[in-house]
Amino acid sequence: MIEYTSNAKDGARWLGRAERQIPYATSLALNRTAAAIQKAITELMPQVFDRPTPYTLRGNVDVDIVVGLEGGRVQRIEAIRADRNDGAMRDMMCLTIGLMRGIQPEYVSIEDALKDGTHLWSGAAQKPLKKAFYFDTFTAKLTPLSLVVE
Repeated sequence: MIEYTSNAKDGARWLGRAERQIPYATSLALNRTAAAIQKAITELMPQVFDRPTPYTLRGNVDVDIVVGLEGGRVQRIEAIRADRNDGAMRDMMCLTIGLMRGIQPEYVSIEDALKDGTHLWSGAAQKPLKKAFYFDTFTAKLTPLSLVVE
């Protein structure tokens, strides 16, 4: 709980500083969510894959995330990965699942998000694919490797 007592001028200044922190806090929350999901998926990989390579299991997240705000609300999230390899695809899949679960946590199970994410990325093999997801749109692109949620 945040408790703050002051005059109106100091209160307005405090709110202004807090508002400037929203993009940073959003980015930090998304990165931490993606890292947690990646860790969980990496732990489950030996159960899913027959013989995963050490490179596949290592899991280094290196994704640039740009958050677009309008009126204090998140309007657009763009995740971009410079390289395109098995590790990069795994990272983007983890981020996709995390965003899908984050958008509708009470309606989307991990299995549903995994199925929808797999469909999204396999469909993006030939050209960028847009997929409606509740009230948002996910766009996956392989060149450059990117995911946009609007």
